[in-house]
Amino acid sequence: MDRPFSAARIALGCLLGVAIAGLAQAQKTWIVDRLGAGDFRTVTAAVTAASQGDTILVLAGAYPEIVSTTKGLRLIGIGKPTIDGIRVDSLVANSHFVIKGVRCPDQGQGISLTHNQGAVHLEDVSIPAFFIQLGIVPPLNIQDSSLVSVTGCDFAGYTGASISNSTVYIVDSVLRGSDGYVTFMHNSPAQPGLMTSKSTVVLAGTSCTGGQGTQQMMVYNAPAAGIRMYTSEIFVMGDDTTAISAGGVVAGNTFSSPAIYCALGGTLYLDPRVKLSATNTSQTIQGTVAVQATMPTLLATQQTTPVALVKTEVRAPQGWVSALFAGLPGRGQPWLPHGYLWLDPGAPLVLLDVGQLGLSGSRTYNLVIPATVPRGEPVTFQALVMTPTSTLLLSNGVTVVLN
Repeated sequence: MDRPFSAARIALGCLLGVAIAGLAQAQKTWIVDRLGAGDFRTVTAAVTAASQGDTILVLAGAYPEIVSTTKGLRLIGIGKPTIDGIRVDSLVANSHFVIKGVRCPDQGQGISLTHNQGAVHLEDVSIPAFFIQLGIVPPLNIQDSSLVSVTGCDFAGYTGASISNSTVYIVDSVLRGSDGYVTFMHNSPAQPGLMTSKSTVVLAGTSCTGGQGTQQMMVYNAPAAGIRMYTSEIFVMGDDTTAISAGGVVAGNTFSSPAIYCALGGTLYLDPRVKLSATNTSQTIQGTVAVQATMPTLLATQQTTPVALVKTEVRAPQGWVSALFAGLPGRGQPWLPHGYLWLDPGAPLVLLDVGQLGLSGSRTYNLVIPATVPRGEPVTFQALVMTPTSTLLLSNGVTVVLN
């Protein structure tokens, strides 16, 4: 169903207008062009000059620099520029940092998010094949961060994403661990697509694949699990749009690996519709017993032509009823037993759509974005779903950075 209605559009425009009213005078947009057609030739120079809340547009090209900051900024690529590394550290509470439309090279420093009380939002960020000095640095490293949202990203390398003492939700993304390898000086085992420690992590519409086991110079490496979790709370939501897979093995290798490995305690919530693939074993989960629960999933994508809109899809069993909301990003507050609230309860919420899921187990809604809404702003969508037994469940959140 495609039902963009004007009331919701006006409300969303007012919502964002209120949210940024205090920053409107201070905000500025800077352009970075390595050829000299912008305000700066380097991203670092733009970040140094920018003030809290500013937007930095990085034009296409290669920027061989490590960008570091503590400011809440919008870093948006135009034409998918390549930046060697991005580090966001000690972001203050109630601020946001956006990284959108960029990639990091395989020999770069990846993305590091550490000690952030504010929120960091990643969208359309890719590191397609990551390798650094014996592969000891993950392409996405998150530590001690209160909220990180990842939407439509692709991270491949040592461990696709390493998360410690943080709250993170990952939607419509790909995480891939590196294959094991052996040299005369080093033996590196295969790595998981996702590794977590003392964190709360939500996965929806996302694939996590462990690295492949190898056999070289009479040394054998076992395949890695798709997810390796330590003392964490993980929600694996969705239907067949979510897949967790162990890495493969070379012919004749009998090493095995589960899809999900849990150590040192933790809780795994698993939707039974999720696809799990283990290697050389029927045990798809090791180290814990998953709490089986059917959970609604929300996906969202953007298009800019012929009009700017956000396309959302709620996925759940046929006959369930969903109410779709939009608002400002929250901090992932527990609303038990219904789930986690990813919207900011202290800011206005917009009810976009209410209705029953059809035969396909999905309900779609397309929201046309008014021209008055500033681009580069993060907006979070979440659905409240009611089952046939009148149980209320919250979907995952999806944060999109308006094109």
